[in-house]
Amino acid sequence: MRSLRYTAIIAAMMCLISAASCGHTNGSSSKADDAPAGETTASGEAQTDAAGSEAASQESDEEKENRIYESVKDAQISTDAPFLGTAGEVVAPDEDDEEAKLGNYCVCDDGVKLYYDESVYPKELALTLKEYFKSFAAGSFTDYTKCVYPSYITGMDAYLQKEYKYDIKRSFSKQCVNLLKMAEGDYTITRVKIEPHGTAKKEEMAAMPEEQQQNVTENDPEKNIANFFANYEDALGKDYADKVRKETDKLYDMDFYIMVKVGDDSEKLILGSYEIIFAEKDGRFYTFG
Repeated sequence: MRSLRYTAIIAAMMCLISAASCGHTNGSSSKADDAPAGETTASGEAQTDAAGSEAASQESDEEKENRIYESVKDAQISTDAPFLGTAGEVVAPDEDDEEAKLGNYCVCDDGVKLYYDESVYPKELALTLKEYFKSFAAGSFTDYTKCVYPSYITGMDAYLQKEYKYDIKRSFSKQCVNLLKMAEGDYTITRVKIEPHGTAKKEEMAAMPEEQQQNVTENDPEKNIANFFANYEDALGKDYADKVRKETDKLYDMDFYIMVKVGDDSEKLILGSYEIIFAEKDGRFYTFG
C-alpha cells in the first residue's frame, strides 16, 4: 500500500476512533434487518477464480442475498464455543510509526490487529467480536450462532417469522450483503477496535456525519445497556434485559470499529463508532445481533 494512501486511511480512522483505548451508530449494530480465518472474503461462498469473482460482482443485492441464503438455509445452530485462535503480545508502535495514533494493538494468528484495553475488556471478548464479524465475511451462519446469545437467536427468529415472514437466516444473509455494500465488494477484516460506548471526543464527533453525532451518548454503561435492550422489547419481551442480567455474569457496553482490506489491497473503515453489547457467562462471551 502506498504510504500516502495508508496515511489517509489512518487519518480517516482517527477521525472516528477515540484516543481512550479486534450485524445504532452509536446506535445498535444488532438490528435484525440492518471459511479459513483471516483470508476469507465476504462473498457468501469462496470465490475460486477471477471469473467467479467477476460474476459475483455482477449480481444484484437481491441475487447476492438469495445466494447466501441458499448456502445457509440448512445450516445448523450451534451452541459450541467459537474457535478464537490466539493473539500475540501487545505491540506499542514507535512514535514515528504511521500506526502510532491508533494506539497499542496485538496481532492475531489470522493476521487481524486488535485494538482494545485488556484492563477493561478480556482478550476473549475482543477475539469473539472478531469472529462474529468474520462469520459474516465467510457467510457462515453456524459460526455466527456460536457468537450470539442463544435466547436472542431463538427469540428473534420467532419474531421475524411472525412479523416479517422470514427467518433469522434470511436476516443473517441480509447483513452479509449490507457489509458487502459498505466495503463495495469482497473484503477481508484487518483491524478491530473496541472502546467504552460514548467516549468519542468532541473534535472526533465533529468529523462524524450529523446523524451519527446525534446518537452519541454519555459513557453511562447501565443507562446505555438499558436503552440498548429497550430496542428489542417488541421482539424479545419487556423482561428480556432482566432475564439476561440474571442468567449472565457481566454485561459490557462498547463501541467498535472494523477496518477491512478491499479488492485493490487498500484498507477501508466500514464500521465506526457503532454500539454493541456483550454478555459474559461461564467464561464465554456472547453478543446480541
